[in-house]
Amino acid sequence: MKVYILAPLHENGIKWLLSHEGVEVVTYDMPEVNNWHENADAIIVRGNKVTAADMDNAPNLKCISKHGIGMDVIDIEHARER
Repeated sequence: MKVYILAPLHENGIKWLLSHEGVEVVTYDMPEVNNWHENADAIIVRGNKVTAADMDNAPNLKCISKHGIGMDVIDIEHARER
């Protein structure tokens, strides 16, 4: 599973993800993060918008995790439809 972290996340969270077998993590500061639409099984966002178009262009996307409070940056209706 490829998890793309699109914004800063505490290093303990990244270590926790990496402690699970088969999980590959791409962080916001790596160049390949820009290809998340093509490769992500899951994304972790903070203030990053996730639109219906983003989801439609991410065929492998199964999970969107929001770090922090509020869900207003994610098109929840479209995510539920998917």
